[in-house]
Amino acid sequence: MKQRLLVILAVVVVLTLSQVGTAHAEGISKWTKDQQYLWGAYTLAWAVDFGYTRHQSKNQGRYYEDGATAWLTEHPSIGRVNNVFAVWYVGTYAIATQLPEDLRTVWLIACFASHMVENANSGSTVGMQIDWEF
Repeated sequence: MKQRLLVILAVVVVLTLSQVGTAHAEGISKWTKDQQYLWGAYTLAWAVDFGYTRHQSKNQGRYYEDGATAWLTEHPSIGRVNNVFAVWYVGTYAIATQLPEDLRTVWLIACFASHMVENANSGSTVGMQIDWEF
């Protein structure tokens, strides 16, 4: 379990750092500075949502998944949370790299906003903690 979480976090770091001034394969436009900032903001919002969901999974008697995502059951296991969030992050990146510049910006804003809404609901309304305990 600990190893899987470390792999997920390593993928997050690599994908995030790959946006800092790197060129992409031919045929895929470079990301603008604003898009790089949006990706960084998305990564932070994703990590907070991931932490909240991990905390929720470890405290199933107190919290439950409200159905915001069809991939998570009402009481997801830690393994399921790790897998879903890994696929979610990599999938978001994969889609973003294939979109034209104007649509990429819209995609990144929408993804960032969706996590921020989840974070606002989980953090302030429910009062959950972020769980990064290995």
